Amino acid sequence: MVATVYSCLGHGSRDCVASEARAQGFDPNIVSRIETFIPPSPETVLPTKTEKVKEEHKEEYSVTVEEKKELTLVEREAAAKEMGVVVPLGLRSTTARKAYLNLRNVPTNRVVKVQKKRTRIVTKTVEKKLPRKTVVRGIAGSSYNYATNANQADVGIIPDSIDSLNGNLLILVPAGREEDTVSFLLGPSAVRYVALPSSSFDALNASVTYTRLLGRRQTAPGYNTGGTATTDLFSLGIDGTSVYEPGFGENQIVIATPSIGWSRSNIGLGDKLCGDKGNEAYCYYADVSLSLSETLADIQSQIGTAAVMAVTIGWRPPVKNLSLWATGSLQGVYFSDYPGGRQDLVFVGSGSFNWTPNAKLSLGAGVRFTQQLSTQSDLDWNGFNAFPQVQVNLKFH
Repeated sequence: MVATVYSCLGHGSRDCVASEARAQGFDPNIVSRIETFIPPSPETVLPTKTEKVKEEHKEEYSVTVEEKKELTLVEREAAAKEMGVVVPLGLRSTTARKAYLNLRNVPTNRVVKVQKKRTRIVTKTVEKKLPRKTVVRGIAGSSYNYATNANQADVGIIPDSIDSLNGNLLILVPAGREEDTVSFLLGPSAVRYVALPSSSFDALNASVTYTRLLGRRQTAPGYNTGGTATTDLFSLGIDGTSVYEPGFGENQIVIATPSIGWSRSNIGLGDKLCGDKGNEAYCYYADVSLSLSETLADIQSQIGTAAVMAVTIGWRPPVKNLSLWATGSLQGVYFSDYPGGRQDLVFVGSGSFNWTPNAKLSLGAGVRFTQQLSTQSDLDWNGFNAFPQVQVNLKFH
């Protein structure tokens, strides 16, 4: 206890308290460091899909046809008169008069045009909505991460190579309206540091997210594809993570994070469209999102409230299934129980690309820069991360 008192002499009270917090033996940035390697749900929406089907139906239409109309005796005699044929007065019986008209080749009928109603079978190709079904996906991912500041420090900076593996079970369940969805994500992650083995960890992560479609509107006149529509989503979720020493040894921290968020995606930048006919999409687009979350942890100093604003600018190049994007986010975090008080402002800028050669495989890479500013000055840090990654997706119904 005496040593602690003398170690604080000549320092400001904030620095003294911060040093005591460091002496507790935990990483003050453990939550943000762990969240870097815990993959978020790749999907939280189960969209309504359509298919083109052929439908047959009966259709009535009018047609003009020629028909033969049989002439009455009076009409035949009138026709005979027009031909210059005179029926003798002595022929009084109907039979005799008809016989005479036949002898003189007076027509027995005439051709008339009449309108007829007819029915035909018409085949049309229409878009039909498919009923949504629960989808189950198995997702396995692996990434290599090189960090220029792996220990997230302002002094004594240590670069490091970090390997991570994760496997997740994703369940998407239709809920309510057209695209409302409840998603469940569950799986383990293994993260291994080379130069900082004490920072390595294993984790179990689970999350439940309700996503509500607020609206979707077509913003490219004359088109009706998903890539030319802007979508607004509301989400409400809770995420839970238990972190252990490698080999699922001693527990390091338990984190629960309820959150609420709004996003607007695929905002067209310009009028240029890419993609095959019938699958047109904006070549350049933007996504924006806002979220508010509360981090609850069994390490009291890590309890905090965070607000995040993020903007993404994306490009769909001519190469099929290739996409590139750059994201900038600004996060404000208030720690309610950190010794001496703590508020962080974190800026993250990243650029990434992703190539999906088929539905089961996804390859990507990127670089990320992080700048953290804190009221605890010894927690200021910045650094770059580079991260190639591969992901395998299996779909079950």
